[in-house]
Amino acid sequence: MIKAYVALLLSVFLWGINFSITKIGLFEVEPITLAFLRFFVASVLLVSAVFIVRRGKELKKAFVQDALFFMWLGFLGVALLFILENFALKYTTTSEASILMSCEVLLIAVLAYFFLGEKMSGYKMGGVALGFLGIFLVMFNQKDFLSLIHSQSFFGNILAFFSSLMWGIYTIMSKKRVQKYDPLVVVTMASIFGMLFLFLAMILFEGLPVITEFSIKAWFVIAWLGVIVSGVCYYLWNYALKYLDASKAGIYMFLMPVIATVFGLLIFDEKLTLQMVLGAGLVFGGIYLTEKA
Repeated sequence: MIKAYVALLLSVFLWGINFSITKIGLFEVEPITLAFLRFFVASVLLVSAVFIVRRGKELKKAFVQDALFFMWLGFLGVALLFILENFALKYTTTSEASILMSCEVLLIAVLAYFFLGEKMSGYKMGGVALGFLGIFLVMFNQKDFLSLIHSQSFFGNILAFFSSLMWGIYTIMSKKRVQKYDPLVVVTMASIFGMLFLFLAMILFEGLPVITEFSIKAWFVIAWLGVIVSGVCYYLWNYALKYLDASKAGIYMFLMPVIATVFGLLIFDEKLTLQMVLGAGLVFGGIYLTEKA
């Protein structure tokens, strides 16, 4: 159990740093292309890892018995999630995006109630309501109606929210399969199918990238995202889900926006407004009530 919590905290910390690193990469690489290259690297490493630990037969079994399920997992929890996340980070700040993406904790609690049969107590319902009020404040951060409809950051905030929803769906779907397959097999299958969907989206909307023109910085970002974030973090997250309730695991994600905001302030000199701090406080308060339940 202790190992599960360590895996959970480490994955959250690395994901928190990831917001700033991804934003750096987006200055040079298109959003869908960056997501594809990330999961291409991750898929190669994960498939290699599967055979190193002798899970090849289990991977084949997953392909044969649950290919359709993993196609949906890869489409929603990898391809669509990271297309939304990358575009969100392109248009809004790392701090706003990370706070909105932390609402996945609340979404996971709701989804777990409907699809996993986990209890929804009064505390938990109150926490979800409080959290969504905080989300509203962050999304409309210091914007009147006229500036809102012309704001790129608001569009980015909407994308960040839906990215969070995709992560909630991924968590709920994964929870059911990590009881049947090794977490490494689950994340490998999701990565492979997600990579294929990202490749199709890249060809359709951005075309083939000229990778020879990428700088060393861009390749570092791709390697970091592919090896550490998409490979190691996803495995750690699925490992934790094997031993913890989905809603309990989701609660620890509230640390992610704190880490992301600190790095956003340091690297991009982002500004915190009173409304954003208040919104974040309500989100974290909602998370606390959910945890208290």
